Amino acid sequence: MRNLLSFSLAGLLVGCSLKPSHVGEPVHTKDGDEFSIRQTDTGFTVAGHYSEYQFVRSSRDGFIGCTKLINDAAQDYVAKTGQSVRQPSWEDVTIVDHGRDIITAVMNVNCEYTYQYAKPADPKTKVTDLKSLADLYERGLLTDSEFTKAKSNLLEN
Repeated sequence: MRNLLSFSLAGLLVGCSLKPSHVGEPVHTKDGDEFSIRQTDTGFTVAGHYSEYQFVRSSRDGFIGCTKLINDAAQDYVAKTGQSVRQPSWEDVTIVDHGRDIITAVMNVNCEYTYQYAKPADPKTKVTDLKSLADLYERGLLTDSEFTKAKSNLLEN
């Protein structure tokens, strides 16, 4: 009976621990989280392993934390390449696995997302509406002065 109880407890504890699911060489953050990046034909995939203490379980908070981890990693990655990507919300990210250790109350989340490089705007294309102009500005394709000048030209016509 004692052996059965020991094996059951060990099985329960092993079932609570999640291994990171990486797509490349793991990078460790100062907070103890991990992420990895793999280049694709049209962008790159980031996989993350996020953990946080949760006295009261909240899967959503863990999902948001993991999304922030991979979005920050993606932003740092594209800053080095000069590209731009759209950052997803936590609802768009693939949650590979998650669980909360019932003894330590630590929530572990493995998440993944494939970012697509934004296509640069064709400089020969003329923007004819304010919404398209604002979109170019928000994506960082126009400087403040370019946006102001183009906006003035649009509003005059």
